[in-house]
Amino acid sequence: MQVNLVERQDLDNCKKEVIREITSNVQTLLRDKLQKEWLIENEAMELLNISKSTIQNYRRSRQLPFSQFGNKIYYKYKDIVDFLTQNYVDNGTK
Repeated sequence: MQVNLVERQDLDNCKKEVIREITSNVQTLLRDKLQKEWLIENEAMELLNISKSTIQNYRRSRQLPFSQFGNKIYYKYKDIVDFLTQNYVDNGTK
């Protein structure tokens, strides 16, 4: 059985390369999702990390604007960002 030794620096370089690639992939996925003007309900729920009942409550209480075509509900990305901005609470820490 042959044993190959890996130097610490080679291992660190490999780790950095993997992290760079994962970061790049995540940024690409986020950029693609965020560049959409309209999001379907599941995408909006995922972006806000909320449940279906919570997004329905926001809709019913007119806190989050939406558009409906048939049974499909759509949200503008800009409206979601505005919703988050309006509900932003600055706790004074930087």
